[in-house]
Parts: sequence; C-alpha cells; structure tokens
Amino acid sequence: MEQLVRFSVSMEDDLLHQFDHLIEQKGYTNRSEAVRDIVRDTLVEESVKTPDGIVYGALVFLYDHHKRELENHSPIFNMIIMRTSYRHLMSTSITIIAWR
Repeated sequence: MEQLVRFSVSMEDDLLHQFDHLIEQKGYTNRSEAVRDIVRDTLVEESVKTPDGIVYGALVFLYDHHKRELENHSPIFNMIIMRTSYRHLMSTSITIIAWR
C-alpha cells in the first residue's frame, strides 16, 4: 500500500455538514475515504475527456421477446462492438453489447 500523505482542506461550515451527511449516507467510516473516492472518480471522469482516453461500456436490453423484436444494430457499430451476448429467460430476453 502506498504511503498516505496528510493535507488540510478548508470549507464553509454548512458545506462540511452537507459533506458529513453524505458520508454517513454512503457508509464511509471517515472523511478521508470519501475524499479519496471523490478524487479517484474525478480523475477517471477527466481521463475519458481526452481524445486518447479509452472508455469501455455495456448496453443491456431486457425485453419481452414475444411483444417486440429489437433490431440488430451490430453492423452500424461494427468498429466498436467487442462482444454481444443473448440469453432467453422464460418470456423475457436479455441482450448485452460490450463496446469500446
């Protein structure tokens, strides 16, 4: 584990109370954990904004296949789709499209 570095943060009293309430709701045991998660999340969000940032995702469709057929959009996205998966679950179907 990397060495932790202490630093100080100043904020308005009302903002700190709101932050403490959020920490409690999310189940953090202390402010440091929450601040680390916020910093990590922000760094990830900023990294995908760069032109060379790579983003992975999944589109999940859950539908009643007796009522509606989904069009196959794979040819449209053939440059970015990595894998598709289809499962029949009783009267419901699930389609998962993993993309990059």
